[in-house]
Amino acid sequence: MPVSLALFFGSVALIILGSNIMLKSTYLNLDVFFYFMKVAGGGAVVFGILGYFMGRIIENSKKDKINTQENKHTLKNDDLLIKDLLVYDIGIEKKEKEAEKKSADKN
Repeated sequence: MPVSLALFFGSVALIILGSNIMLKSTYLNLDVFFYFMKVAGGGAVVFGILGYFMGRIIENSKKDKINTQENKHTLKNDDLLIKDLLVYDIGIEKKEKEAEKKSADKN
């Protein structure tokens, strides 16, 4: 993700700045080419670096969200996930235990 964003921002900056320089120049010679390389190349590098860091930030934020969703359940075993959902989300076993306690209290 960071590399693809860096390439995208760098190429967009190169196209925009390069087309702006070429449209404003009345003739094409070596001075215009060096000016193009200095301005458009430098802009592409700067925007590429910004895109790279933006991609790293986006990747890190996705990992944090995934980790919090994985650690949401208290039980570590995947086989016990249904039991975990029944106990903590629905409360089926709690209701059964409460019914057993009430019947034991009546006896």
